[in-house]
Parts: sequence; structure tokens; C-alpha cells
Amino acid sequence: MRRLGIIGNPLGHSISPALHEAVIRKLGLDLTYEKWELEQASLSRFLQQVRTDGEILGFNVTIPYKKEILQYLDQTDEEAAALEAVNTVVCKNGRLLGYNTDGQGFLESLASHGVKPEGRSILMLGSGGAAFGVSLALARAGAARIDIAVRNMEKGQQLAASVRSQGVHSQCLLFQDISAEALRKYSLLIQGTSLGMKGNPGRPELPYEALTPDHILADIVYNPLDTPFLEAGKNAGATLISGLEMLAYQGARSFRLWTGISGDPLLMMDVGRKLLEGRYE
Repeated sequence: MRRLGIIGNPLGHSISPALHEAVIRKLGLDLTYEKWELEQASLSRFLQQVRTDGEILGFNVTIPYKKEILQYLDQTDEEAAALEAVNTVVCKNGRLLGYNTDGQGFLESLASHGVKPEGRSILMLGSGGAAFGVSLALARAGAARIDIAVRNMEKGQQLAASVRSQGVHSQCLLFQDISAEALRKYSLLIQGTSLGMKGNPGRPELPYEALTPDHILADIVYNPLDTPFLEAGKNAGATLISGLEMLAYQGARSFRLWTGISGDPLLMMDVGRKLLEGRYE
């Protein structure tokens, strides 16, 4: 039997296996999707095994190995190289090929709501790895401006510089310096920090009273589905895009890279929603 999986540590929280297994069952494929929780000392040995055993078609990569794995790969795509981070590895004829599907997955989640980045003024909250991937994808998709709101100016300045390198206006701001008037200038707000994640309650400090039905709010956090950030948008009548949608679309892209078959993001979203609501059997 051919195998897929996810590597990282810890993996107890990951819902990726359930999403991919649902697609595998629907398509009737002779595949499994497994969790491989690796200690750092065993990463190199695991990858060597992958090269030689021929059973593993590929795997997802999550914390803490998205950057570390680069040194073991034979090739990376443009996105992964620019971000210096990989979330998907394809195993082909003993070679390991690295990809990053986060940015394109986010763009597809926007498109499913009829939202195009072209010409938009966007506020990215946070400057971590996911924020980098999404910001660069938005820049390449034609955003007019992507400003970065942070607590740590140093990391935020790095991301703003990367956005400007794509020919898009960008500046770095502290959360507390964003006024209600300034917030109204952005049509798309993206929550790219870990705030609001299960076990890490809260939301970035912003003048949420300035939100209107014309705003679009997207959260990268998928658990819980209704984060405090999205709740603020809901109260204002804004368009809401949950982190589960990005997870599903980037997962579907990974599945297509491994198998050549569409990963069915709508099925993945349905399974993910049921899982997070405690209704999945």
C-alpha cells in the first residue's frame, strides 16, 4: 500500500489525517495518510528511509521542520525557495521535492468568496511563517498595498521589505498605532498570529468598532472555527473567511502534487468543520 503522511512535533492537534483520509475513501484509492511525529535527531534517518523504501508518495511538513527540512531536499519550487519554508514534500524516484502550498491555498480560499486581491489595500496582522507566505502570494496576485501590523517591529520590517521587493507598497505598524480612521482604509484584514487559537485566547489589539460590512476578515487560525477576531467581524456584518478554508485548499493542492488528482477542498472543509464541532464519526 502506498503511503502519505505528515511530519512534525507535536502532532496531536493535527486534523490533516482525517481530511486526507476522507478524500482517499471517496476516491477509492489504495493509500493511507499517517502521522509521523519525529524527534529532531531522527529527521535525517526518516528522510533517508523515505528515499529508499518506495512506499511513501509524499508528506506534509509542519512545526518545527518547515525550514530545517530544506537542507535535505533535492529541489524546491519558487514559493518554497522564496519563503525558505516547505509544507509539502513529493517523493519521486528517490528524490525529495519541496513545495509550499500555503499562499496559493489562501488565494483559493479568497476566490471561493469571490474576493480578488488585485488593487486592494490589505492589513496583515503578524509576521510569522504563515503571514510571510500569504503576504507574498497576495503581492504577486496584484495587491496595491500590504501593511504589516506587529508587536515586534524587527520581524515586521523584514516582511514589509519582502513585500516591497515584489513591487508592492508596504509599511510596518504597531497594533496600538492603528487608528479607527486608518483601519477603514483597508478592505481585507488577515489575522496571521497564533492569537485566538485553542489554548491561546484573544485577538490582536485593533479598533474593531471601525469595522463595516464592506470589510473582509480572514483568519489563518482554524481551531476554533469562530475565533475572537472573526466574531468581531461578524458583529460588524463583515465577510468572514475561516482558517479551515485555507487549510483545506492548501491540503487539496498537496494531494494533487502527490497523486495528480484533485483533493476536493469542499469535502475537506466539511470533514474539518464536523471534527472541530465534535460531530465527526
